Amino acid sequence: TNDYSINGQSSPAARGSTVVLYMTGAGAMSSAISNQLIPASPAVTPSAGLTVTLGGQAATVAGAQAPPGSVPGLLQVNVVVPNNVQPGTAVPVVVTIG
Repeated sequence: TNDYSINGQSSPAARGSTVVLYMTGAGAMSSAISNQLIPASPAVTPSAGLTVTLGGQAATVAGAQAPPGSVPGLLQVNVVVPNNVQPGTAVPVVVTIG
């Protein structure tokens, strides 16, 4: 969430809040960095377009890039929880790249 706490059943993300997703398997990136940590600049971003759905509802992607100082292959995706998402104990998250 906005305060970098972990979401779960006892602390769900609110509609309209920003959640941070970490993932691997994003495919080609804007830089072919290997054998070193990700630099702060320039930003390393996915080469292909990226969309996210939460509970089947389209979510706004506020940003998607490799976190500076991380290892190659890690991607951070900041997503705004849709106002029309149905709350529940397990809301499906689908990230599509390309």
